[in-house]
Amino acid sequence: MERLDKVSIQGNTVQPDHEENLDFLNRALDQWLKAQQQEAVRTNDRTRDIFCRRSAVVGFRAGMLAWFLYGEKDTRTYRTHTVNFARWIATQMLNQHLLRFQIENTDSNTNRWEDAYKLLNEEFTREELQQALDATGTTTQLKQVIYRWKILGCIDPIEAATGPSGHKQAVRFRKVGR
Repeated sequence: MERLDKVSIQGNTVQPDHEENLDFLNRALDQWLKAQQQEAVRTNDRTRDIFCRRSAVVGFRAGMLAWFLYGEKDTRTYRTHTVNFARWIATQMLNQHLLRFQIENTDSNTNRWEDAYKLLNEEFTREELQQALDATGTTTQLKQVIYRWKILGCIDPIEAATGPSGHKQAVRFRKVGR
């Protein structure tokens, strides 16, 4: 903390900019990012493609802090430790995003599950929607798709019934003009 304070503020005086030459770290994370993007293309993994960029930025920032805390000693060992730490942080972040999120491969940025939507008639039931989701390989829960589509204004419920849980739920829907 003392080292960070010395380069940022002393007393009430803001210190001049502290610059670090991190070209080596930038190159290393650029290579990491390209490898992740190639893997995303190879496996058709849109989630990896989206989150690998953010993870690379966070890894770079962690590496920048590590470099500073190592004392900015420009030796092969310290560069290697810094790069390894930055890659580890980026990989851990990416892995956590991959575990938590699954972005469907779709051409639409506004209507996820566009392929399933296109399979449906103007009016459809919950069962027909589930069949369309299954046909497009969608693993997202039916209630989540319905919820998101209602919020986006893609569908309107037109009929409700009591569901298995005893609560009233929409069972028939109409597509909203798109």
